[in-house]
Amino acid sequence: MEKDSARITLRPITDADRTDCLALLRDNTINRTYLLPDFENDEAAMPLFCRLRDLSADPAHFVRAVSLDGRMIGFVNDVMIKGVTAEVGYVIRPDLHNHGYGTEALRLTLDALFARGFETVRAGFFEENAASRRVMEKNGMTPTGEEETIDWRGAAHRCLYYAIRREDAR
Repeated sequence: MEKDSARITLRPITDADRTDCLALLRDNTINRTYLLPDFENDEAAMPLFCRLRDLSADPAHFVRAVSLDGRMIGFVNDVMIKGVTAEVGYVIRPDLHNHGYGTEALRLTLDALFARGFETVRAGFFEENAASRRVMEKNGMTPTGEEETIDWRGAAHRCLYYAIRREDAR
């Protein structure tokens, strides 16, 4: 199932996305705020690429490439599915930040998940990642009051959670 906005498409990840996806998985800017392991090389990142590709074909999960002009510029994925609640994560290639692609990708994700019958969609972000918070707020997500401290890359990060219910979505 593909979902389109005026500029991007959410679609399954394919073998043709390998180079772009591996670059995302190994990007130092992305892995400062998205919980990805450090991959020494593309070969080390290949199992995660394969897992994302395979999960994108599994109807029990929501994993999609964010595609611009046919090229993978990011991805969205379910972090957790519990009953009628889905938690998602998303990344966009750093050189394309501040162009609205993350906001569009999350909007398409919310639409797709609500269409699948989910009642609530939530996402977390490190407090210092103001851009991710803005993406959530632009999509109508609000603070849940939940937070946790996550030790990541040698530092403690306060992780805050936002959510939106289907009836509150635009």
